[in-house]
Amino acid sequence: MGVAHPKTDEINPAADPVEFSDPVPVVREEAATLRDAGAEHVVVVSHCGRGDARIARGTDVDAVLGGHVHDVHTDVIDGTAVVRPGRAGTHVSEVALGGTPSVTIHEVDDSHVDDVLAERLRERMAEHGLDEVVATVEHPIERTEETATVAESRVGNLVADALRWRVGADVALSPPGAIRAGPPLAGDVTVAQLHNLTPYEDDLAVVELPGDRLREAFVAVPFGYHDEDHPDRFCSHVSGAHVVWDDEAGTLREATVDGEPIDPDRQYTVAVADYLVETDHVTGAFDEDDVAARHGIAREAVVEYARAVGLDPSIEGRVERPTLAAAESAVPE
Repeated sequence: MGVAHPKTDEINPAADPVEFSDPVPVVREEAATLRDAGAEHVVVVSHCGRGDARIARGTDVDAVLGGHVHDVHTDVIDGTAVVRPGRAGTHVSEVALGGTPSVTIHEVDDSHVDDVLAERLRERMAEHGLDEVVATVEHPIERTEETATVAESRVGNLVADALRWRVGADVALSPPGAIRAGPPLAGDVTVAQLHNLTPYEDDLAVVELPGDRLREAFVAVPFGYHDEDHPDRFCSHVSGAHVVWDDEAGTLREATVDGEPIDPDRQYTVAVADYLVETDHVTGAFDEDDVAARHGIAREAVVEYARAVGLDPSIEGRVERPTLAAAESAVPE
């Protein structure tokens, strides 16, 4: 059977007409129906991410084959295999059922390449300008799952800076899920690599917010704190601002824009991908009524920024979480 994340309609606004519910009771009921019909093994294909563990604990199934979260993961929970093979077809998971299930992860190598197909793909990329070199990176920019999602990283700063630069906004916010992990950006960097870095087709929006609502938007920067499906360390990326979050107290200690305290009476411009406007999944601080302008597809801002400015981001202490380690260690296993 297949199940989707219970917040799918919130994560993906296009799915809003469909109702989504807690998968655990549904899987429990359907698994019993399948067993009664004579099924020897029951397998769940899931797009629930880390919620797969809950499905394994709360149901009688043999395996949960998962997605949504792009790490390579294997576990056996209460006799149920929980497996995620990672992204981009780089790994294949082999699950043996019966008794206690076992999982073997196979890494996919490059031993077989269809040269004809590869050449056709290269031609298609050239037709669309995807093979154009737009910048040269001297110091490789890591694109790991961690750098895509932590409080501050070079790649996170790069994307947020590009959005703000493109529209001249006071601030830019980019959620952790907007950046895809992959090989480091190094040497000659092409349009295709930057599209792969931020693959979505959201428009780049500029919202206008008074200072008090900008502070509200900053409260949502530590994304994992507000979303139980993600670790507390998950965090949005920021440009043009400095944010200090207290994880132990669950409060925003400090927030400044361009080095100055936020003025509650001033209007600020914030560059964001349209996703943050269309859904409350990351922040509910603004919506369509706050949009002042749109400026084409957001990922093209990264390409334009690379051409005009280059790719040499640095760590600047934009987001500080001084009590994160203590807060994480206080969480019971």
